[in-house]
Amino acid sequence: MEPLQPQPKRRHRLTLVIGVGVLVLALAAGIWAVSGGSVRSISVKGATFTSTDRILAAAAVDVGTVHDDIPFVEAIARVERLPHVKQAFLALSPTGTLTIRVEERRPLARVVSETGQAWVDADGLLMPVVRDAGIAVPTLRGFRTSLGDTLKSDAFQRTRAFLLAFHSREIAPLTLAELAWVPGTGITARTTDGQARLVFGTDAFPERLDAWEAFYAQIVPYKGIDRFRTVDLRYRDQIVTQENQPTTTR
Repeated sequence: MEPLQPQPKRRHRLTLVIGVGVLVLALAAGIWAVSGGSVRSISVKGATFTSTDRILAAAAVDVGTVHDDIPFVEAIARVERLPHVKQAFLALSPTGTLTIRVEERRPLARVVSETGQAWVDADGLLMPVVRDAGIAVPTLRGFRTSLGDTLKSDAFQRTRAFLLAFHSREIAPLTLAELAWVPGTGITARTTDGQARLVFGTDAFPERLDAWEAFYAQIVPYKGIDRFRTVDLRYRDQIVTQENQPTTTR
């Protein structure tokens, strides 16, 4: 039995693919040779809260730097020390463009205390608030605001769990504005109009946010939020409310 011979079409296709690959590599090598393997331009991507100038200053890599002289590890470490940067990546293209790509920390809340304010992310890192950043986060009270510190207490871990559940919802961010951690009580919140105080407690936050959204959809349209002073969501299968005393006119 004669062995099967490769089809001419397949052989031609394979030759074409190899030829294109060689051509691409040759072009890349040619471009690299023209650029001299050095930085001809610098591009910053992924930054929202951190200015391009700050990132370039931290990286400290100049146009004209030869590839072998770029301190990639040190430059990345310097950029990652900027308060809003979580990770940084550097890459030099064959055309000589050095791309600095950053992944920034996402604030979960704006922590407010007697001494100041700070954003806090899911890692508990306190960082400067950037005004006009176009991001809406709730106010949070009950924690310190020392920039650069990391909140690690059990109280913050529970608050973090609430904030993550809070940001996964559609109704909660629209109806709740000011949050607080109260020792002995847990998470409390004010409605966006400031009329009612909600109590969420210390755990089971997805279920308690479900209860609040059901209450908001089924009860508030008929009674009005201004009717309620307190809405306590800590109890299974029931919501305990305190209503404002009706005003009387004479």
